[in-house]
Amino acid sequence: MFSQAQKPVQALLEDRNSDTQPWEIYSLLLYTYTGADSLETLQQNSRDGLSGALRPSFLETSVFDAQNRKTSWTFSMMETPEWKDQRRNLYTYNSDGLLSSRLLQYNYTGTWEDRFRYDYEYDQNQQKIRTRIFFNDSGNWKASYTELFHYDGFGNLINCIKADTDSLGTVTDSTFREFYTYTLFNKIQTRLIEFKGGPGGWIPQEKYSYTYNLGGSLNTLLKQVDMYGDQVLDDEYKVLYTYNPDGNPHQETYFHLEASPLSGMQQRLTYFYTLSNEESGPQKTLTVYPNPAAELVQADGITGNGTLLLSDLYGHTFQLSLQNGRADISALAAGMYIARIQQKEQTYNGGKLIIAR
Repeated sequence: MFSQAQKPVQALLEDRNSDTQPWEIYSLLLYTYTGADSLETLQQNSRDGLSGALRPSFLETSVFDAQNRKTSWTFSMMETPEWKDQRRNLYTYNSDGLLSSRLLQYNYTGTWEDRFRYDYEYDQNQQKIRTRIFFNDSGNWKASYTELFHYDGFGNLINCIKADTDSLGTVTDSTFREFYTYTLFNKIQTRLIEFKGGPGGWIPQEKYSYTYNLGGSLNTLLKQVDMYGDQVLDDEYKVLYTYNPDGNPHQETYFHLEASPLSGMQQRLTYFYTLSNEESGPQKTLTVYPNPAAELVQADGITGNGTLLLSDLYGHTFQLSLQNGRADISALAAGMYIARIQQKEQTYNGGKLIIAR
């Protein structure tokens, strides 16, 4: 979804219970990348239920080889004061450079234990046509199920059949299946998931519908599910996507559909690509604290008076008076801001400031 030119360094996740309530910060996502622009770490800092402060909650770490192929992915949870590894994937590749297997391991007892193995097969066009899934039964790999993939003449995936297998890996019966349709420009339009509910009877379970803007970027995603077991797909949530002028994603807003018009819980994820004012040239950086803050902030190193400039994600800039390096931010809405400090003839970068209440 992100362009090669720009990748987000942070994303702010906010939520609210209805469109009449203010947005509240739920978590902050922090991204780092390798020299080859592959996502190396993703850290989530989540809102503490008691204090409201953002605290580290989970960390995803990926390792790549010299060909920029991912060799491992590790998921860790924060168990104060350190990260505890929970699970990881180990990847291997065939002579064509295609992913040949993925090993899923859990680490709940302090030792990595093999749980599942995924083996991948490809056709002469290097399209994945089969995935065999095995589970570890006391040190022995036993077949669990198989996924079969089929494509149209444009190379688009049109269906995926998930089937049970016997002890020898032979397909015995199909249990789930997915169907895909595409626009005239070969962009996915719908994804329908069905499961086998009886002899010869397939029951719709989930459906995803996609629309695109004139530039070909994703505009909306609607998810429908069979909520009540009546074989009717009801709207569950809708996602609206907006983009920056450069084409990079700006925001994803999720609406949980409990009725019409839109109501219920809402979430939005806003992406940030830089934390400094790049147009203003090199500037000295000062720390603004506490961060997150609710009422007052202090600009480190500023002892006299000046101006604190806070720019929100919509491009609005607010000027606040600094008295002995301190500013009152209680009138500003909760959210993420880019801070700058002006004093006499000098302008300093203050980095990002999160206002949380």
